[in-house]
Amino acid sequence: MRARTGLMMLPLIAAIGGCAAGVGGDAASCVGPQVSVSSATASPGETVTVSGEWLHSGCDDGSGEDEEPYTDAAVLFLQADRSIELARVDATGDRSTATVDVIVPADAPPGAAAFAIAITDGSCPPAAPVTIHGTGTTAAPLAGTASLCGRWPTATID
Repeated sequence: MRARTGLMMLPLIAAIGGCAAGVGGDAASCVGPQVSVSSATASPGETVTVSGEWLHSGCDDGSGEDEEPYTDAAVLFLQADRSIELARVDATGDRSTATVDVIVPADAPPGAAAFAIAITDGSCPPAAPVTIHGTGTTAAPLAGTASLCGRWPTATID
């Protein structure tokens, strides 16, 4: 588990849109990456299933652009001003999916948080919100409503 500090306050998002849907059978593949969690609430130390769908770059809408499934993508726990890498996944199948069980960090304070799946060259990772239950000082809230764009570390996730 690796931690990154110094992130700006992170907003919650349910999904990041992809390229516009085209006509025909490939339209669904142009949906932007989406992330979901098995529960909207969790406690420190609890196992949560993080699932991603349409985890690929590009958009095969007939324009000749290739779709590349995410490989070695980081599954991250985001809260207040920190990002903790919990696992790595490779997207597979027709819908470029990945699912992994992760453990909410034991030191996660109560409050808003999110799980994201990010590739090293992606600046706007898809994320799913979660509320952490527990005792102690509540975490600073995640700010904003639009996306993680412009608030994500520009350095390579390693």
